[in-house]
Amino acid sequence: MAKTSGSAPQNYSDAERSLKRDGLKPVYLLAGRKLWADSYLRDRFIDKVKKQFHGSDDSDYTLETFHAASDKAENIINSLSTANLFTNKKLIVIHDVQRMNEQGIKGLAQYMNDPILDNCVILVSLNFDARRKWYSSINKNLMSVKIETPFANKMPQWITLLAKSRDKNISRDASGLIAEYAGDTLQMIDMEIEKLSIFIGEKELIEENDVKEAIGFSRQLSPFDLEKYFANKDLNWTLSAIDNMLERGEKPTAITITIYNFIMNTLVYLETGSNSSARWSPREQNKKDAAKYWKRADLVESLILVRESDLKIKQTKIPHRVIFTELVLKMFDKKGEAVA
Repeated sequence: MAKTSGSAPQNYSDAERSLKRDGLKPVYLLAGRKLWADSYLRDRFIDKVKKQFHGSDDSDYTLETFHAASDKAENIINSLSTANLFTNKKLIVIHDVQRMNEQGIKGLAQYMNDPILDNCVILVSLNFDARRKWYSSINKNLMSVKIETPFANKMPQWITLLAKSRDKNISRDASGLIAEYAGDTLQMIDMEIEKLSIFIGEKELIEENDVKEAIGFSRQLSPFDLEKYFANKDLNWTLSAIDNMLERGEKPTAITITIYNFIMNTLVYLETGSNSSARWSPREQNKKDAAKYWKRADLVESLILVRESDLKIKQTKIPHRVIFTELVLKMFDKKGEAVA
């Protein structure tokens, strides 16, 4: 393994290509604010390093994992600097590196000056703040990798990549449907593609009907999904989401609150305008979508409709599905359509 000088963080895709093209570096730093909420990319990169490390000429190695929040800094630094009696190489993963004490950071900095090239060290942190003393102290012979959930416009590329990793191709419509079903979490998307690759058997192409049959409503739709369908005035999906939530025992009050919150959040967004500096997020996107389809007057009227529906739920024996369906039809201005 060749040394590398400290540099600005690479995005995940570039780092993975570098790993394949240039081979292993002696030390990696994986960092991102949502590492623990969505750990898929972190685990994927560590797994690829493991496979490449194990696939080198001398395949015997020891894997040691530490958590700086709970393991003593002395033990971590000793592991970095000492050889294993039974193997020639070590792969060392240190989580929560930003929580190491001063002694630990000093020991890391010393190791960075002259890392053991036969070993590989992976540091995992929650941020890349170059102003922090610990980061500036160790940013030598280090490849920094920024771990972030891809933006929505990058998800089709990831879906194609994950399908190809299983020797499958996927149609554009099928890809869009997977993104719709699975949301913006790569771990969920990967699980759904794994399910699909098993479902279609020897067939090479994943098609839209495969997604509908294999995934469908097997996953539980959440209040966030309901907000998204309301934002886009998607009648069929909104009604299907409410049915799905009722069938699995969601309380009608919780559904009502979700609808009420959607209305209030959209009203605030329409009155205050877009925050151009806000980082993209699914909920931020929902607000932008809602602004395209909803007028203030319609939302104010919808508040009255929601209150009326809430009273019906509490005071009558009308099936909840019927009450919510009537509410949605009125909110979407589809009053003339029949309730199934």
